[in-house]
Amino acid sequence: MTQSGTTRRLGFVCFGLLAGLLIAGLWPFNFFPRNRVSWLQNQNGLHFDRYGEIYSPALWSPRAAGSEEGFSIELWLRGETNYRTYSPFVIIGDPLHTDNFVIAQSLSDLVVQGRFRDNSNPVGVAKLWMNGACRQGRPRFLTITSGAQGTTVYLEGAVVNAYPNLTLTANNFSGRLLLGHAPEGQEVWSGDLLGLAFYPRTLAPSEVSEHYQAWRESKTAELVRDGAGVYLFDEHGGNVVHDRTNIMPDLVIPKMFRRLQTAVLAVPTKLTPSDWEDAAVNILGFIPFGFLVAAYFQEVAQYTRSRAVLTTILLGGVTSLAIELLQVYLPTRDSSLLDLINNCIGSGLGGVIPCRFFLRCLTGPGLASRE
Repeated sequence: MTQSGTTRRLGFVCFGLLAGLLIAGLWPFNFFPRNRVSWLQNQNGLHFDRYGEIYSPALWSPRAAGSEEGFSIELWLRGETNYRTYSPFVIIGDPLHTDNFVIAQSLSDLVVQGRFRDNSNPVGVAKLWMNGACRQGRPRFLTITSGAQGTTVYLEGAVVNAYPNLTLTANNFSGRLLLGHAPEGQEVWSGDLLGLAFYPRTLAPSEVSEHYQAWRESKTAELVRDGAGVYLFDEHGGNVVHDRTNIMPDLVIPKMFRRLQTAVLAVPTKLTPSDWEDAAVNILGFIPFGFLVAAYFQEVAQYTRSRAVLTTILLGGVTSLAIELLQVYLPTRDSSLLDLINNCIGSGLGGVIPCRFFLRCLTGPGLASRE
C-alpha cells in the first residue's frame, strides 16, 4: 500500500471514529421526547416511566390556605423496588435553587429533604430517611407532618421517625410543584403516584391513621374538606390533574418532556455508583480515539510524540465539549463536566499508547516506519 493510500486510510478511520463518538453522545437525537406519563387503567393514579413529569404552571403556595404553625403532606405511591441513584419525584420550590423540598427514592429507601429550623432557630437543609420503604414494590402511604412540636414521619399510619427538634420552615412550601423528576432532569424516577394532599396544619396521630384508611378505601370526602390541596389522580384521562379543594392550582401533564432548569456542564454534588460506571465508559470510549488521532499527527503530520499527545487531548476536549453542549438541548441526556474531564483523560491515555505495532496491523509497515 502506498504512503498516500495508508495516510488516507488512517484519516478515514479517525474521521469514522470521531463520527461514531458524536453519534454515541447524541443518540437517539430526540430533541422533543414524549412525556412518559400515563394514566393507570384499573385504579386512580399516574404511571411515570423515567422521563415523565407533571407540574403546576406557575409558582404557588399551599401556605396561603393556612397558618405558619403547621403543615402536613400525604403521599400515596408505588415506587420501583430498587434505585441505584437518588431519584426525586416530588419537588416544591424554585427550579433555580438546589435546596428545595424534595421527596426522593434511593435504592429501596424513601428520603425527605427540606429546610428545617431547630431549637436554636438556625435554618439548614436536612434529609430524613425511611429505610426499605419501597422494598416490597407495593403501594405505600407516606405522611410528613411538622409544626411547633417538631416533625414526624409516618408510613402507612405508623410512626417511623420523630424529630422533636426539627421543624420544616414555611418557605419549603412555596414555588413550583413538580412531580416525576428533578428540575434539571438529571435524576429520573419510575413508579406510580396514586394520591397527594397538603394540609395547612399539623396532623394528630389519629388523623394520620384515619386518612390512611380513607385513602385505602377511596373515601376521600374528608380529605377534600380538610386539605389545602388534594390531588386524587382520578381523572383517568386528559392532560390535567385537578385539585379537588379548588384552592390550589391544577397540575399540567405536558405532551413533551422538558427540563424546567437547564444544566450546562453540571457538576454532581455527590458521586454515585452510576457516576463511576459512566466515568469508566467515557474514558474507555475515548482511548481508541486518542490512540488513532495521536498516531495520525505523529506519523502523518510528523509531530513529536509530546506535541501529538497534547494536540490529541485538545481535540478530544473540543469534541467532548461539543457533545456536552449539544446535550443541553436533549432533555433525556445530561450535560456533565465530569464526562468532559473523563473524555479528556481517555484521549490522553490513548495518545500515549505506542503506535508502531498497531499501525502495522492497520496500514502495513510503510506508515509505521518510525515511533
